[in-house]
Amino acid sequence: MKKRIFSLVIVLLLCASLALPALGAKYPAGIDESLPRMVDGARLMLSVPVEALDARARELSLQYKMDIVIVTRRGIDGKTPMDYADDFFDYEGYGWREEADDDITTGSGILLLVEMNERDIWISTKGQGMSVFPKSRIDRLIEAITPEMGSAQYRAAFTRFLDEVENYLEAYNTPPAATTEPYVGLYPAGIVEEPPRVADEGGLLTETEAADLEAYARKLIEQYEMDIVILTRKGLEGKTHMDYADDYFDFGGYGWRAYSNDDIRTGDGVLLLLDMDSREIWISTKGLGMSVFGDYEIDEIIDAIVPELEDGLYYEGFKRFLDEAAGYLGAYASNSSNNNNNNSYWENDDDNYYWSGSTNIEFNGGVFFIFLVLALIIAFAVVGSMKKKHNTIRTATAACTYQQAFDLTERQDIFLYSNTTRVKLPDDPPPSSGGHISSSGSSHGGGGGSFGGGHSSSSGSSHGGGGGKF
Repeated sequence: MKKRIFSLVIVLLLCASLALPALGAKYPAGIDESLPRMVDGARLMLSVPVEALDARARELSLQYKMDIVIVTRRGIDGKTPMDYADDFFDYEGYGWREEADDDITTGSGILLLVEMNERDIWISTKGQGMSVFPKSRIDRLIEAITPEMGSAQYRAAFTRFLDEVENYLEAYNTPPAATTEPYVGLYPAGIVEEPPRVADEGGLLTETEAADLEAYARKLIEQYEMDIVILTRKGLEGKTHMDYADDYFDFGGYGWRAYSNDDIRTGDGVLLLLDMDSREIWISTKGLGMSVFGDYEIDEIIDAIVPELEDGLYYEGFKRFLDEAAGYLGAYASNSSNNNNNNSYWENDDDNYYWSGSTNIEFNGGVFFIFLVLALIIAFAVVGSMKKKHNTIRTATAACTYQQAFDLTERQDIFLYSNTTRVKLPDDPPPSSGGHISSSGSSHGGGGGSFGGGHSSSSGSSHGGGGGKF
C-alpha cells in the first residue's frame, strides 16, 4: 500500500513538472540562447531554411533586446490560437529580461504562431513587445504575410515577417529627437512660435500625421488663445509623468501669455504626454488651462482617447484629444461670453468691493406710459376693494359689545434690517481645478491614466496580440 501511494506521488510530481516546466526555472538576463527561435512543428520547410530563419530571429532578438519566435503547428491541443501562443511563450522560457529573474510574468518579445489544420495565424506580444507592436501594427504584420502564406510560400512569408519586425524595432529604437532646450529670454505676447506643438519623440506618427496634427493644434491655439501640446516619449529620464510633463511645458517655452513677460510661471495651456515605456498618459494644465480642464474634463478626455491608443491608433487618438480640447474650450469661451454680456461688475470704493450692475434694456416712452396707466388702474381697483371690505364701523348699543375674546393663533418673525460686511476679493483667485507646484515654481493641474490593453494568460502574464486566417 505504501509503495502504491509513493508511486502515485511520484507520478503527480512528474505531471506537475511537465505541465509547469517554467515555473521553477531561473531566467537569465537577456534571452535563453539554448531555445530555438524557429520551431517548425508542422514541418513546412527543410532543415536549411529553418536554420537560416532561426539564426536571423536569434540575431534580431539579441540586437534589439526583444525575443522573436516563430512557431508552426498542426493542432494546438484544443486551445485557442491566443492561449496556445501565450502559453508557449511563457512556459517554454522565452522573453528578453534585463536582469535575471525567476518571475514567469516578466520578459519582452513577439511570437508568430501558424496553425495549419485551421489555417490560423496569431501574433502574441509580451512586455515591451506590447508597446512596439500594438494591435494596429500586428494587423499590418498579418496583412503583409497572408498572401505568401496562402500560396504556401512559407519561407518567404516568415522572412517577410522578420523584415517587418526589424523595421518596426529599428524605428522604435531610433534615438528620439533632442528634448526641447530650456527656453531663455523674454516671453512674447501670445506664444513662442518655434517649439513644435506635436513633439513625437516616441516615433509613433508619420511625418504627414504629425504635420496634420501640428496644423490642427496651432489653429486651436490661435482661436482660443490657449497653448496645446502633444508629447510622446519612450522613457522619462527617471522623472514621474507629472513632473516630466510640467517641466517640458515650463522649460520648453510653452504657454499663451496676454502680455510680454519674462516670468516662467506665467502662461496658459494644456499638454498631453504619452510614455510608451510605461504605457501611461498624463495631461498637464497651467494658468487658465487649469480652469478649462478640471479633474472631470481630464478624466473624460482620457476615457475618450484610450480605446484608440490601446489599438495603436495614435494619430486617431491624438486627433480625438484635440477634438475634445476644442469642445471644452468652446464651451468655456461660450460661458464666459454669456457672463460678460451682463454688465455687472465689482467696483472698488476705498478698498471695499461692492457689486454694481446694469442691464441692456432700452427705454421706450410709449410702452412705459401704457404700462403705467394699466398699473394705476389695477392699483385703484385693488385698493378700492380692500377699503370696502374694511368699512365695518357701526354704532354700539351697549358697552358689552366691545368685550371680545383675544386668542393669539399665529406668530410671525419679520426681518427688518441687515448689516452687510464687504470683503475684498483676492487679486489672483485660484483656478477651479486646484493643482500643485512644479520645479519651475509654476502652478499646474493635471491627471493621468494608462492605455495598457492586452489580456492575462494562464501564467498571469500580460499579453497583447491579434490574429487572422490565411
